[in-house]
Amino acid sequence: MKVSILMGSPKKEGNTATLIKPLLEKLKNENIKFDYITLYDKKIKGCIGCYNCQKVNNIPGCSIDDDMKDIYNSMLSADVVVFATPIYTWFCTAPMKAVLDRSFAFGKHYDKASYNQSLLEGKKYAVIGTCGDEVAIGMESFETAMKNLSKYAKTEYIGSIGIRDINGVEDFKTKEVVEIIEEFSNQIMNKKKTWR
Repeated sequence: MKVSILMGSPKKEGNTATLIKPLLEKLKNENIKFDYITLYDKKIKGCIGCYNCQKVNNIPGCSIDDDMKDIYNSMLSADVVVFATPIYTWFCTAPMKAVLDRSFAFGKHYDKASYNQSLLEGKKYAVIGTCGDEVAIGMESFETAMKNLSKYAKTEYIGSIGIRDINGVEDFKTKEVVEIIEEFSNQIMNKKKTWR
């Protein structure tokens, strides 16, 4: 098993990074391979809508030459992709949004490519988010987008965890929050049948 974790926070020790630590520890303890990619450290341009990715099969085929190629490889080699992000104005951060837009290249629906093919078919998606608003409000738009993206990519949507920031990073270290993320980690590692 392999997990690809895409970290969308600009802060190396912020709320989202703190929230995800129990998952990283569990993966290490279980000897599960994982990539941890900090998106703010990467050069990821936005999709330009050229549709070159739709002219090839079996590879993303994006015409932009930047660090997205490493992210494509990580996602393709993983069984589970975890999208971890703080929520800014009811959606993910800018580099995470660029990754999502560029993930269009995984689906082959146009031109010479095989119709309705997904290079990620059968993989799983999970979302971990932090927000300043009530979770139901803060996470709603992003979670809806991720469910739709999961359908497009023909992946299984495991679910999402959202934790609200009221008192800063300490909110993400409480026993209750650690237990929530550990339980969700079990789902990511396929140790439980259902989540929520």
